[in-house]
Amino acid sequence: MSSSKKNTLLTNLLNRLSMLNFKKIILRLSILIIGFITLVLFINLSIFDEELDPEIVELLKPTPEPPPYDNAYYALWGIGAAPDRDMMDSGIAFVKRYNQNLIETKKEKVTDQDYIDTLGAKHFGSLLLKEYPNCRARTEHGCLSKINKILSKNPISDPDMLLMFERYDSMIKLPTTKYSIKLTPASPLPYYGLVMQLGLLKKVSVYQSSDSAAFLEQINRDIKFWKMMLIKDEVLLGKMVSVAAIWNNVQLLSEYIKLHELSGQDKDLILDMIQSLTKEELDIGTSFDSEFASYNHVFLVYLKDEFFISQNSYLAITPFLQTNSTLNTYFKKYFKPSKTLSKMPLHRFIQYFNKCKGENPIWSECIKNNISTPNILNPTSYYNLAGKIIMPILAINFESYVARVHDLNTMIRLVNLQLSLKTVDKELIPQAIKESEFNNPYTGKPMDYDAENGWLSFECLDKSSVCKVKL
Repeated sequence: MSSSKKNTLLTNLLNRLSMLNFKKIILRLSILIIGFITLVLFINLSIFDEELDPEIVELLKPTPEPPPYDNAYYALWGIGAAPDRDMMDSGIAFVKRYNQNLIETKKEKVTDQDYIDTLGAKHFGSLLLKEYPNCRARTEHGCLSKINKILSKNPISDPDMLLMFERYDSMIKLPTTKYSIKLTPASPLPYYGLVMQLGLLKKVSVYQSSDSAAFLEQINRDIKFWKMMLIKDEVLLGKMVSVAAIWNNVQLLSEYIKLHELSGQDKDLILDMIQSLTKEELDIGTSFDSEFASYNHVFLVYLKDEFFISQNSYLAITPFLQTNSTLNTYFKKYFKPSKTLSKMPLHRFIQYFNKCKGENPIWSECIKNNISTPNILNPTSYYNLAGKIIMPILAINFESYVARVHDLNTMIRLVNLQLSLKTVDKELIPQAIKESEFNNPYTGKPMDYDAENGWLSFECLDKSSVCKVKL
């Protein structure tokens, strides 16, 4: 046999052996992969899901409701009702209809006809206020001057608007608030925007038509109501609306201080209104319970509904999702620690806030450090794989909301400084600021002062806010 034939036979033999080895390798890899997937699927069977933490079970229990006609939550709905409807009766009827729909359809659904039946019209108040100016003092400056300039040319005299003012005054006399619906990501929201705009227009209208005492008293009643809401509102959005409403009032007071000579009585009333927030008012952690209940609803309902993800995506993640385990882990690793943020000493909170803030102001970075990630060398770490992926995505940045409350409290401090400088000669202001007790609590240093333009300011923790006043 020639050497070339021998070489050919040898090459063919080696090729066949290589092919056999390759097939063995593929077979073994396939067995390993199938075994790995089988193990992961097995440990994620629903029988291995955890029992729900008793604290979660307790948290999700409904709590008693206050008497309906004391509950500002109903007024927040009824204030947008048609003119021929009673505010409180309409709000109660709307919430009752929503809850009835939820029981019958399992959907957070409110139809146009539901609005007409219960409120007399769909968004009557919101549509009415589109014709009037608005201003958001947390992100803008000079709201009193801006709105006053517009209303000076066109004073509010429309009967429907005057009725809305009456409703607003009735609402801010109510002593308590409580959501009377099961809160979910798709729940309809009360007329928060309408109420904020209406309150601003009401106060500027009083500013135009009455003496200083009436204007300041209107703000005083408003602040007391929104501080009640800040304490008693169970929902994070409601607390943030309360923060914005109080911020509006603080900025209105700042402009009033700048524009007017103050009597001793005026100054005493203003000082009473710009007291620092109490511990109870600072603690928005009480509203995180409702956010967790909403998070729970996502797992129980929306992961099975195209509202949240497609049906194919749901089918893909279901074998790897342990609902109770996800809720327990989120509760222990993120939710419970987040509830303590409002109670932290300010310097500790600032350290935490700076550590956790990421590029996206909505989602928290901290939970990523608390949730264990799968390890390819440890198949059991793939238990509840889908839950470990979903948790960081749904981790609300609670710290940014706590920061906003601290910013409000520091804005109140800034207006106290402004008031104390009201009678100080211009050339003595820099020294007075250095010596003032109303320093920047974030840095321990004096508030910033732009002598050329007359601005007092500090750097907000929440960068979406405007933290300055003008002397």
